[in-house]
Amino acid sequence: ETYDGGMSISADIVQIPDSGTIVLTVRSLNDFRLVLSNHPDITLPYQLFIGGSETPVVQDGEVGRFTKAQSTEIPLNAKMTGTPQYSGSYADSLTFTVSYTET
Repeated sequence: ETYDGGMSISADIVQIPDSGTIVLTVRSLNDFRLVLSNHPDITLPYQLFIGGSETPVVQDGEVGRFTKAQSTEIPLNAKMTGTPQYSGSYADSLTFTVSYTET
């Protein structure tokens, strides 16, 4: 059984040169596993997808590129690939890194 969730990332880029590109990457604290609070040995695997993509995002994988001329929103979808065996609050922490490249 698959459970779905989602979020979106948006950017309004004003202060970068015309030739620059901002790249957004993501890292999962638990290697794309939801951890049951108070029981770190109980986890649920999930995959993160950029909207419309069939390929899951990997650790430090790119989730978006932005330029001065482009103000956009990027949908991210999560799909749990396991079935919860225990009830409770499961969580992961995603860190997004923004890097600038002059082109």
